[in-house]
Amino acid sequence: MNNRWRQIKRLPIPVSKFFDLYYNEQPDPPCPVCGGKVLHRHYYDEHVGIAETVDECTECNYYETESYGDTRLEVGKWSAVYHYTTSDKEISQIRGEFVRQQILEKERRKTERRKYYRKRG
Repeated sequence: MNNRWRQIKRLPIPVSKFFDLYYNEQPDPPCPVCGGKVLHRHYYDEHVGIAETVDECTECNYYETESYGDTRLEVGKWSAVYHYTTSDKEISQIRGEFVRQQILEKERRKTERRKYYRKRG
């Protein structure tokens, strides 16, 4: 038995709850576009497990969902949908464009904010 398991056994909580607490207590990552809060929703099916996952920002138009083999990505005015039968090369291109659009939307929001405060200041 290695030292890590000995350390875990000494904890005042059961080992089975240690891993649940560790993974459930992780802070939610902020929105990659605006830094706001992202709502994470998961829908479970008895036989499949997680059937649908939705990540949606409360402040901007960032939206990412995976449901029953379909994946939908939205940021700003850009959106894309791909299916589980889509080739890996095409998925990597779509994901790369999604990251690029996140950066462009972040810069667009930054310039809008600057213009707003420039007019008011």
